[in-house]
Amino acid sequence: MVGMAKYTYLLLGALIVGLFTVWAVLNFVEAPIAERANLPRCNSGVIIDSELKYNIILYGNERIIQGTGESYFNNHFIYKNIDYSIADCTFIVRYEYTYDEYHTNMDITAKAISSDKFEIINTNTFMRPVNILVDSDEAIQIAVAQNISYSYYNLDIDIEQQSFKYKFFRDTITEGSQLVLIVDAQSKEIVIPKIIKSVTPLV
Repeated sequence: MVGMAKYTYLLLGALIVGLFTVWAVLNFVEAPIAERANLPRCNSGVIIDSELKYNIILYGNERIIQGTGESYFNNHFIYKNIDYSIADCTFIVRYEYTYDEYHTNMDITAKAISSDKFEIINTNTFMRPVNILVDSDEAIQIAVAQNISYSYYNLDIDIEQQSFKYKFFRDTITEGSQLVLIVDAQSKEIVIPKIIKSVTPLV
């Protein structure tokens, strides 16, 4: 009789342990499922989780690296953040581009076709290595050699032509600020814009 009671207690103990284990496993499985159900979802059904964002960032990085090379990318691009639109499942990966003391924002836009298939739909970034081979002093010398009268100049990025450009402006009374010379900082190409009207420089 004592042996039977002992066996019954052991059986009850094993049953309790088993039920507890099943309960723990169900909770362990249900928690991520419930959490995943609360994640944002594109209209196409793609779930926007941290893994998807990470993979899209890598995809954007790799696309830029294909054109610029890994060394150039690592030296000049710093990842900032990623934004998304659930309407069309597009993601904007933003970077800070630096070149010496020059800083500007660049970005690349990708669309998630599925959780593991993406496509680039817009690039607002350098897709090839661009270097400043003409410093500001040389750009000024070029302006002087071209007999260009200017009030000030800027070093700007031209994404469309994938280059840095020195842009020289002349302040005028009648037309305001006029672009009078462009010097490509890498190729040294010179462009003198055609000014339709004669303008009076500010003294």
